[in-house]
Amino acid sequence: MQLRFEEVDKHFGQLEVIKGFNGEFAQGELVALVGPSGCGKSTLLHLVAGLENPTAGRVLADGKKIPGPSPRRTLVFQEHALYPWLSLQANVAMALELQGVAKADAFEQAKVWLARVSLDGFEHYYPHQVSGGMRQRTALARAFIAKPEVLLLDEPFGALDALTRMA
Repeated sequence: MQLRFEEVDKHFGQLEVIKGFNGEFAQGELVALVGPSGCGKSTLLHLVAGLENPTAGRVLADGKKIPGPSPRRTLVFQEHALYPWLSLQANVAMALELQGVAKADAFEQAKVWLARVSLDGFEHYYPHQVSGGMRQRTALARAFIAKPEVLLLDEPFGALDALTRMA
């Protein structure tokens, strides 16, 4: 998926977060946004994810305006954003269930993805029962299971220890 920003501005009330941002990113390209806290990195990711609309300008995916969220573009937030009333397995499976995958199949695939992030045996635990790093790995598994065309990562490794981060 090709992404393009055309003279993008984003304001939150009187606060101007982004002004006149232009950029184009090709399919398959790995891009890192680097800058100080509060410079608009997360806001740009929210625009691509379809969670926010620009105040001015356009954000395009494959030449079309991004109308809202889509499983084609998945965002992993700085915080895990898991549903506290769902088990880790149910949180991961939800990404597939929302795409119409049968619950049993979604749960089976979620178990595989939890194992890939070293959480096998924790499928039936709830977010409040596991560490912050385990919650964040669950959020990563939920993002990967959906197989998005664009994976947006907003500092997703902050809650992980150095060894887990490297793995």
